[in-house]
Amino acid sequence: MTNNRITTLDAYQLASDFVSQVMITLAIEIQYLSTGWIPHLRRRLSALDSRLAIEEAWSPELQSQRLDDDSIMKVIAACTIITKKENRLANETRLWLRVIYISGGRLTGKWQATSNSITKWPNQPTPSHEHWSVFCRCLWNTFCTSASPWQQSRYLLDQRMGKWFNRARHIHYECYVSAESVYWRDEPRSYCYK
Repeated sequence: MTNNRITTLDAYQLASDFVSQVMITLAIEIQYLSTGWIPHLRRRLSALDSRLAIEEAWSPELQSQRLDDDSIMKVIAACTIITKKENRLANETRLWLRVIYISGGRLTGKWQATSNSITKWPNQPTPSHEHWSVFCRCLWNTFCTSASPWQQSRYLLDQRMGKWFNRARHIHYECYVSAESVYWRDEPRSYCYK
C-alpha cells in the first residue's frame, strides 16, 4: 500500500477507537465516522464474509492497558440503544480527551491527555454541553449501568479494572505515582512528596 493510503487508514483507525485493525473487525459498524473508501471497503468485505489484514497499518496495543479494560467506542458502537448521532458526539468527545481505552480515566472534561511522540491526535474543538451530556449518557448505557444518570461528577464502572500491564502507552500523564512518591513526567527528580 502507498504511504498516503496507510496514513489515511491509520488516521481512520485512531478516529474509530478500535484496538484491532478496522479491516479485520467488521462485525461492529463504524457509523459515527464519515463515509468514504474505508467504510465502503469494510461493507464489501463484510458482505463477502472476508477480512483484510494490512501489515503496515497501525493499531493500538491489541491487548488493553489494564485487566478488564476495553476500547471506549467499540463498546459504545455495539450498544443498540445509542443512536448514530450519539455515537458521533461521543466519539468527538473521546477524540478531544485523547483516550482509547476506558482506563484512560478522567472522563469528566477537566483534563485532556498529552499525546506521546507516536500518536498524532486530530485537533478537536472543545466539546459542547451536548457533547458531554451524550458522552456521559453513553458511558452510563455501557460501562456504568449501575450508576445514577443524574450523577454528574463520577461514574463508577460496573466492573472494576485490574492491574496495569507493562505496555506502550498512547498518551502521557502529567505525573506518575510510585510506591515512594509522585513525580512529574517532564521533571523526573521533581517530587510532589516523598
